[in-house]
Amino acid sequence: MYLDQELDRCRKLVSSLREQFEELRASLSLEEERLGLLERLSKLDEPKSGDVAPEVAAPDPGVRSLENAVVAYLNHAGKALHISTIRQKLLRDGVPIPGKGVDANVITRIRRDARITRAPGQRGFYLLTRGVDPLDGPTDGK
Repeated sequence: MYLDQELDRCRKLVSSLREQFEELRASLSLEEERLGLLERLSKLDEPKSGDVAPEVAAPDPGVRSLENAVVAYLNHAGKALHISTIRQKLLRDGVPIPGKGVDANVITRIRRDARITRAPGQRGFYLLTRGVDPLDGPTDGK
């Protein structure tokens, strides 16, 4: 009788352990799949050398002022940029924006620099002023 009880107890224990093992195997399988997907996603998110688009390249490290940074962006892009794009680049590069840091604050600053002008017929777009050397540095007035 003792042997029968022990045999029964052992069978139940083995059965229970098999169930737990299968649950763990299923969880492991799901987590391994999740890990693989996250690793693939991580590789997609990594920038590749030389993949920086010209209009998102940061200005030279020597650029310190907001105006110089904007001139560098416009010079690099070679075309007019919208004020929101300019502000996003300034924020990305850690260039301090006065006031609340909104588009209007950037406009106030760049409108004082003779090197930067509004693009004719394009609301909110700015470009380098023709005939003014962008390397001259910030200037007051137009």
